Amino acid sequence: KPGTVVRTSTNAFVDIVLGEKEPLNGAGMAPSPVNRPSAGKGGKLYVFVPHKNRNVLRVFGNSVVVLERVEGQRNGDGTNCSGRARIDLRAGEISADFAALSGDGAHEIIFPAGEAWVPSGVLQLDSSGALTLFAGKAKVLLAGNSHALEFEGPRRFDPGTGKLTDVAFDGRAHPPAMYRLN
Repeated sequence: KPGTVVRTSTNAFVDIVLGEKEPLNGAGMAPSPVNRPSAGKGGKLYVFVPHKNRNVLRVFGNSVVVLERVEGQRNGDGTNCSGRARIDLRAGEISADFAALSGDGAHEIIFPAGEAWVPSGVLQLDSSGALTLFAGKAKVLLAGNSHALEFEGPRRFDPGTGKLTDVAFDGRAHPPAMYRLN
């Protein structure tokens, strides 16, 4: 719902499916812990498996997010979402898996140092503006700049240097942006 403020505590996270009018009743919507060696000694890796063609936002611990605008609905065949979101990341970190939008729409994410536009893709973004785009396209504009940087994933944008670096991503069904080590 527009105007919703999400504030998470330490070691907490919230998964939000944007633009759905009714609660979701399906397997895979709740994060579940799985034991993985990569999670470290005794650690658990929480894996979130979103349904196809849904706009999913994960808000990590110690974060503040305002959902300023959430619009749209799914097409009759369930393939694309015709809406878009405007998300204000005031503090902390988010990840998202955005379905392709109809037309030239893009999800807009505002953060203290600027803003990003993502028509579709899988990403992780912190409030400093560090953006890792695992798949899809993005455009980033930092405050005080007149030119937005456009790029495709898998790449990482460093707001301190303004540079892009390649990211190793093997195209797995569950991108790293939806993982979080605890």
